[in-house]
Amino acid sequence: MERNYTGGVFFFLLLAAVLAAFGIFTLVTVPDLGVEFRWGLPAGVAVGLFFVLAVAAVAGAVYCLRRR
Repeated sequence: MERNYTGGVFFFLLLAAVLAAFGIFTLVTVPDLGVEFRWGLPAGVAVGLFFVLAVAAVAGAVYCLRRR
């Protein structure tokens, strides 16, 4: 039986778009990237984390595409 990975591709691409949007939103709305959020994470680190997770989500989509 052949597996269908199309849903995984769409999921990971949507996840990447949402994470990148959060990263861009944080970059635009926080004037000083050294400011810390309530949980103690600096804004610059949060932006980097959002983009790293977005790249990982794109890698997940590519993995699903290659498994097809």
